[in-house]
Amino acid sequence: MRGSVSDLEWKATTIADLLTIVDYISDDNPVAAQALKDEIEDKTSRLVEHPQMYRVGRIEGTRELWSCAETTSSSMPKTPVP
Repeated sequence: MRGSVSDLEWKATTIADLLTIVDYISDDNPVAAQALKDEIEDKTSRLVEHPQMYRVGRIEGTRELWSCAETTSSSMPKTPVP
């Protein structure tokens, strides 16, 4: 992780999960994968100076942040997903 994000405590499994997700997305859309990774790194870097910024997590002592990826109608499924 870059910049002040390294000041945060990242579990090894968290980093592995993030890289797995980014790798999976990059198979179809490398630009979107990098944008998602950059967005997560940007948002988490803010936690160093603003630790109460995001909502209280489901696990005590944690915070949750949401990432909203852009989608276009061409990337939406053509049939409803149950």
